[in-house]
Amino acid sequence: MWRVINIKQATLALRPQLQTRLSKYEEQWFMIEHFFKKEPLLRVI
Repeated sequence: MWRVINIKQATLALRPQLQTRLSKYEEQWFMIEHFFKKEPLLRVI
């Protein structure tokens, strides 16, 4: 199962190619990660 951190790392690796898209995705993943920090039980999903 993919973890948020792995997805963020993959996103950062592709940044030079799709910087504008990735900035939007990064904001979404940041919100998801922040939500998981508030709700640790959802981390297993």
